[in-house]
Amino acid sequence: NAQQLAGSTMDFSAIYRLDAVLNLFSEKNITIEKIDFLIKKNMTLFLDQLSALNIKDFNFKNLCLQSLETHGHFLTFILNDEVTTQKYVEAMTQKGLHVDSRKNRIRFGFGLYQDEQDIIKALNILASI
Repeated sequence: NAQQLAGSTMDFSAIYRLDAVLNLFSEKNITIEKIDFLIKKNMTLFLDQLSALNIKDFNFKNLCLQSLETHGHFLTFILNDEVTTQKYVEAMTQKGLHVDSRKNRIRFGFGLYQDEQDIIKALNILASI
């Protein structure tokens, strides 16, 4: 039962890191709304530029999206089959673009730490495959 852990020492480093991040966000006036705005801006840039690239498998027809306003910070493309998906994932990984995949779906994640240059770099990698 849980009594076996009664004398153990808790590692508080995660709490200290959280406290440091929350303090930094407070000092820099970083809010969830500002983070969401930045990420949605990058997602919009990704989609606009992707459309211009005209890549066969990565288009609005294959995009699993209803509205960016109510969508999470990722974009999922549904491809024809798992073999094609895996080939794309391997090629992207070899070029330094890391994506998430499940079966015939490829998911591009967007985060606070990414900027416009990261989005353009990712698109260039995708276009080169």
